[in-house]
Amino acid sequence: MQPDAWVTQMRKGLVDLCLLAALREKDDYGYAIIERLGRNPALVFSESTVYPALGRMAREGLLRTYRGQDGGGPARRYYTLSEDGHARYVAMAAYWSELSGAIEAIVASER
Repeated sequence: MQPDAWVTQMRKGLVDLCLLAALREKDDYGYAIIERLGRNPALVFSESTVYPALGRMAREGLLRTYRGQDGGGPARRYYTLSEDGHARYVAMAAYWSELSGAIEAIVASER
């Protein structure tokens, strides 16, 4: 089932935070990140969303890349957080905590 447009827009706004959080756990390549996030149905992101975001964040200096192999397969581009990427993750996670708490308070008061 295809999500409504508003769901897609909300998730697009959070893709950077989700990618930074995933890479905080371990270095990984794009498709593996997509699969790992997609284990939670609310975090299913398409390749056409993730790969441009990873490229942009690498150009911005938030991520570093290197070539590596996983299990004897072809070489893949792995992503890892830079110092700036880690700092951005910390800032985004703190803001997310504040924002989600404020939104939850509003939603709860309306129930």
